[in-house]
Amino acid sequence: MLQSVRINHNIAALQAQNKLENKNNKSMNSMEKLSSGFSINRASDDAAGLSISEKMRGQIRGLEQAQNNIQDGINLSIIADGGLEGVQQQLHRARELVIQAGNGTLTTSDKQEIQKELDQIKEGINDIAHGTDFNGINLLNGQKPHHSSANNNQPTYNYENALSLNVDPAGQLALKTGEGYPSTSDDDNKILIYGEGNTSHPAVLIDGTAHRLGLENVSTQTIHESGAYKTVFTVENVEVTQTAQIIEDKFEFDYSMKNLGSGEKEIGFYFHIDTMLGDDDWAPFKVNNEDITEEEVYNGADLPDSFTVYNNNGYQDIKAQGIISGEGIKVRPDEFRVGKYSDVAQPMAWTDTDEAVGDSGYALKWEERSVPGNDTFSVNTFYGISVPPTIEDPTEIVDEGPYDIKIQDGPNSGDQFSIQLSDVRTEKLGVEDMAVDPYEEIQKALERLDSAATLVSSERSKYGSYHNRLQFKQNYASNYHENLTAAESRIRDADMAKEIMNQTKNSILSQTSQAMLAQANNAPQAVLQLLK
Repeated sequence: MLQSVRINHNIAALQAQNKLENKNNKSMNSMEKLSSGFSINRASDDAAGLSISEKMRGQIRGLEQAQNNIQDGINLSIIADGGLEGVQQQLHRARELVIQAGNGTLTTSDKQEIQKELDQIKEGINDIAHGTDFNGINLLNGQKPHHSSANNNQPTYNYENALSLNVDPAGQLALKTGEGYPSTSDDDNKILIYGEGNTSHPAVLIDGTAHRLGLENVSTQTIHESGAYKTVFTVENVEVTQTAQIIEDKFEFDYSMKNLGSGEKEIGFYFHIDTMLGDDDWAPFKVNNEDITEEEVYNGADLPDSFTVYNNNGYQDIKAQGIISGEGIKVRPDEFRVGKYSDVAQPMAWTDTDEAVGDSGYALKWEERSVPGNDTFSVNTFYGISVPPTIEDPTEIVDEGPYDIKIQDGPNSGDQFSIQLSDVRTEKLGVEDMAVDPYEEIQKALERLDSAATLVSSERSKYGSYHNRLQFKQNYASNYHENLTAAESRIRDADMAKEIMNQTKNSILSQTSQAMLAQANNAPQAVLQLLK
């Protein structure tokens, strides 16, 4: 009985072709692994394995370079020890000569000859100190290496005026540090006093009403002339001229209020600053040399002449000082408040004065007074840094060692080894002024030589310990490198025997699939027999 035969679709041939393509792909994959030696040639071979392997490769290459770095450190220690050995030999010879000079049978001329050799020994010690270097880095003369890590905690200084001022067209003030402070990420060119004006609230008081100065009543936008920023506001027929400028190390805020009418007006002024020093928006106040922790109000005889605000976040040398009365002040204010400004919509709204000082600020108030028509009432105040506006050039600061250098002795951040350099110049050893005449100088010279020899021996021991420790690190890095390479190899390298077996198997199956494909293509020939 004949089985059904189809000619439009040869299912058996399709199945054989599919298997053939599959086995060919597997055979090609095995051949690629055998030819490259890697089991992972692309991410699709093993995505997780590739990620792990690449991390290991980064570590391995880092370890290889770290071993070179460590060897450089070992070589440096050997060279330094060799130089110190030369200094030590010179000191031994000098001590021998000094003892010889202590022989009372010698004449003055004999001691002079000994002194000549001693002077040459001192020159020789200095020659060794200045001439012992590694890759241009002096090791024994106290000179600061080009990549020294010593005194890294010293602040970086700038030298220009320590304040910067900008006033926008609406008269809002932006007060910042410029250059001049020790530079930190928190205070260099950052807000020193308060923000871009939205937390400062100057207000003119007219006939019992406070009118905050802002964009809504600017009549003349800010003009910058001769370092001063002038803005004119017009409120209730009163012209208020705001002048802001830097005078030495402080900002001056000046408000001149002119009565434009013909009759008298009651005019006063209110000035507020939300203080901020660097990153400290809760900067504490000091008034009358007392720390202010709760909101306070001062008036009358209690009104201080000045006050100080300082950074409480680790930079207490960053200070600002407000001047209320005294030289340069036109009119003494009637009230001074310290506390948290609570409502930006109401110019003189404060929280209760017995609350703790929070987001710190201060305010000054000049009570209203009668101002005749076309007359003017002016007030001013100063606020700014309480340290000099410029800082001494650090090149004039004596920056003494001992200095050290860092060696990256591993593949990761923090893998560092520090080598402290030495200074064995005769001045540092204390043997610069050795003499053998008169006799009393001999005893002094022996004491100095003994002290110098002890110091040099100590320095040699230090480099010896560096050498031993670096050698241990070298051995550890070598062992770590070997083990990590072996681990990476097990992930990345191909198992050649396994891949040869896979390739052979896939090759045989591929040939079998080809034979079955040929057999499947012969099946439709049965149709011709039926047609005949």
